[in-house]
Amino acid sequence: MNEIPPEKRKDSRIGLEIKIRLTSLKTNSNIYGWVQDLSNGGFKLKTEIPLELKDTLQEGDKVKFQTYESFFNLKGQGGIVWTSIGDNVAGIKFDELDAESKKSLEEFLKVCLKENV
Repeated sequence: MNEIPPEKRKDSRIGLEIKIRLTSLKTNSNIYGWVQDLSNGGFKLKTEIPLELKDTLQEGDKVKFQTYESFFNLKGQGGIVWTSIGDNVAGIKFDELDAESKKSLEEFLKVCLKENV
């Protein structure tokens, strides 16, 4: 009998696609993609075009990020906590968000989680 592994995340996640730009603090290169699986603690990044993530983003790297959708703004800095080279995805953990982004994120998640109940 297969048991379902316990959930390791402490924050509920919302599945969505929001355009975002990241800038690597190490290489100063820009990466464009979509936020997927957003939570209070971070998000999953899906890159816009196939690229060699291992050459651009590595676990432990720090990035600045900013969304550019009119309905939701998120701006801050974070760290890469995992990458999946074949899928062109990476996990970003928030280190800091500006005050407007914190408020926007809290309100957005509250509405989305309420709708999913």
